[in-house]
Amino acid sequence: MAVPANTKLTYSNLTNPEFVDDMIKFISPDDAPFYNGISKANVNATKPEWLTDTYEATGTNAQLEGDDFAAATFTDPSRVSNNTQILAKRFQVSGTQRAIKSYAVEDTFGYQALKKTKELIRDFETAISSNQAPNVGAAGTARQLRPLESFYATNVSMGVGGANGTATTARTDGTLRSLTLAFITTVMQSCYTNGGTPNKLIAAPSIVTAIGALAGTAQRQVKAEEITAYADYIATPFGNLMVVPSRYVRTRTAHLVDMSTKKIGKLRDIKREELAKSGDSHRMQIIGEMTIYEKAEHGNGIVADVQP
Repeated sequence: MAVPANTKLTYSNLTNPEFVDDMIKFISPDDAPFYNGISKANVNATKPEWLTDTYEATGTNAQLEGDDFAAATFTDPSRVSNNTQILAKRFQVSGTQRAIKSYAVEDTFGYQALKKTKELIRDFETAISSNQAPNVGAAGTARQLRPLESFYATNVSMGVGGANGTATTARTDGTLRSLTLAFITTVMQSCYTNGGTPNKLIAAPSIVTAIGALAGTAQRQVKAEEITAYADYIATPFGNLMVVPSRYVRTRTAHLVDMSTKKIGKLRDIKREELAKSGDSHRMQIIGEMTIYEKAEHGNGIVADVQP
């Protein structure tokens, strides 16, 4: 069929309004299992310190009736520290753009402030989940916090050539290995032996998927353990682990953690600072200075150098 002559079509009509949906959906996720799951506290130094201690070995402890005692030996708590790290996001919006009513955004300036705040939190989550080398900083050198991977030394399963991190060095990666349930069980047993009770396994999506694929093998070979079909939980003789995927941890490391032993220290809480105008534009920075505490590394662990 043909279109009748002189029929007005939309293609040439300049008066038709445009339609833009008023909903903006962030494609990049802003969930952060460590940041959202760890309690926060204020600190007052760029290198805050805290104390950790452990019990002495147990004994049968049978005493003589009427016995006197000599002064017993004891160990002092250990002092541990971490560096605060400054994180910032900045943006600038022209006066004209602020005056224009944009689709789905009532105020471009406020919208960008919210977006940059979420981006900064994602960056902090990446920092504490990374394997960056700690750095106390200097003139011309930014401070870098010690990430969680670098704290764990007591309960670690790693590949050949791997080495634990320290207060000044990153972990040394070992040879990659195929993930097995035995690695997870070994670290859980070590945590239990040292008084720990990890209850979450936080890992990259590829590792979480691999854990699910191990379900049948685990049930056949290790009768004391079971994994649900979707690996939401791993049940071991030494405690259950909720499996939590993270987009920010390294793809080669699974964290077996107790969130209650950690704390996020805030020297400067995340805040928005509107900066002095520069000509016909408005400027803002989102800034924070934070660090991560691990108060009981012997109660947590990692399975390092693994692949699906």
